[in-house]
Amino acid sequence: MVKKIISILTAAIIISLPSITTMAATVEADDATGYTQKVVSQNIIGNPSGSAALISDDDPLLDGHFYNGELVNGSICYSKNEAEQVLAYDRAHLNTIDSSDAANEDTASASNVYPVTGKFVGIDNDGNFFFTIHSSGSNSGRYSAASEMPVQTKAQLYNESSDNTYTNDNQSYIVTLTGPNGVVGSYRGYADNVRGGLTFSTSGAVGVYNVKVTVSGLSKNVYLNGSGSIDF
Repeated sequence: MVKKIISILTAAIIISLPSITTMAATVEADDATGYTQKVVSQNIIGNPSGSAALISDDDPLLDGHFYNGELVNGSICYSKNEAEQVLAYDRAHLNTIDSSDAANEDTASASNVYPVTGKFVGIDNDGNFFFTIHSSGSNSGRYSAASEMPVQTKAQLYNESSDNTYTNDNQSYIVTLTGPNGVVGSYRGYADNVRGGLTFSTSGAVGVYNVKVTVSGLSKNVYLNGSGSIDF
């Protein structure tokens, strides 16, 4: 009887081993160590304007876990593979002006929203940009040697099914400024259609500057629609 009990216990332990292994693999895959964007020194000058807010060090997007989204170079990533793709893309396009969505986009559309869904238009020569995105969008600006760069945005939500726009004070999005040396800083905006932002210190670095807007948690037919400006 004792031998039988020991056999049963041994079998139970063996059966449980794969579960432990699977759990360890899951924990390892969820670990965002080395990928999380640092926001301790975001090169911020002055206080946020409008409804923009600083991203605190205890923000869920900076908790070191991919399961609830992690801020990586201004993008919200949910896996190491996704984070690696973001970093590889950003490295490949560093100091390269992206003109894939030029400011002279064809606006012929029955939609009440500009730009059309899935587009990020600009940054134009005046520093203006426009976006209607479901998850993320970005574009680059000209070379610059300014020591300070104010970035401002305002946004609302757009329902493609009903072709209506509306505000939601609880829906946030992340705006990130990158430059020739990588990420300059980020701030959190809200879909309340209130203009706001931050002024960043760039140390006069000459190169291409990029504005990336990222949002998560939107329903299938809902987009973040807004505009912004960067003062070169």
